[in-house]
Amino acid sequence: MIPVGTGIAVGLGGTLVLGSVLAWAGVWRSWTRSQLSGYAVLVMFPGVGLWLAGFGVSRAGAGGAGTALFAVGVPLVVLGGVLYLWEPRWLGPRWWRELDLRPQDDRQIADAIALAGPPPERHSERIARAARAPAVPVAVRRVALVDPAVGRPSAAHIDGVIHGRFLLYADEIVFVAGPGDDALRPGPTIRVLDPTTITAVRAPRERGQRRTLRLATTDTTHPWEIRAERRDALLDDLFVHYGHRRSRSA
Repeated sequence: MIPVGTGIAVGLGGTLVLGSVLAWAGVWRSWTRSQLSGYAVLVMFPGVGLWLAGFGVSRAGAGGAGTALFAVGVPLVVLGGVLYLWEPRWLGPRWWRELDLRPQDDRQIADAIALAGPPPERHSERIARAARAPAVPVAVRRVALVDPAVGRPSAAHIDGVIHGRFLLYADEIVFVAGPGDDALRPGPTIRVLDPTTITAVRAPRERGQRRTLRLATTDTTHPWEIRAERRDALLDDLFVHYGHRRSRSA
């Protein structure tokens, strides 16, 4: 008879490995709505799961199989720990890296509204692009602009946050609200930033703020606060196109 502790170790280990596989495949996505870091699910679950399974199998008398599981699990735990602390922007399945920053329920509501789309006179991106034609952006990044003054026009929005895109032109940075936001506001939301006025680029390193980017400028008392799913890619853009490096004090 297999001891209860052995069965629990094997069962829990197998559950962790299966959960990570399903997360990578995009079959299990509900974990993105919890406070659990996605990096733990993606990089820690496999190694810890194999380590637990190896422990359980060894206790059950299958020493060879247990040793094999340990041999794979322990290095994965070490590698997973490094990746968990590092949080590289390229890590993770594409669906997760491109995940919208809004909660799932709010995102579904906003997406449903966006299907109809705003009228032309309220479509921020079309207006901004048309005003700058024939020039085109050198890069485009999905971001959210944080500004308490923008309020919350509906339950599909987060108070003080506008989801949209950065249009990076050669001589200016233009924030435009997304169609789901435009559809519920009385007019377009377009903010223009002259990159030559940027005095500091601050990217907090604290956990929970690793999507946040603050741009201090000579024109405003309060910095622009941005949340970007691929913050490091946006930092690269700011350096490559405008020569602004991440501030050392960030």
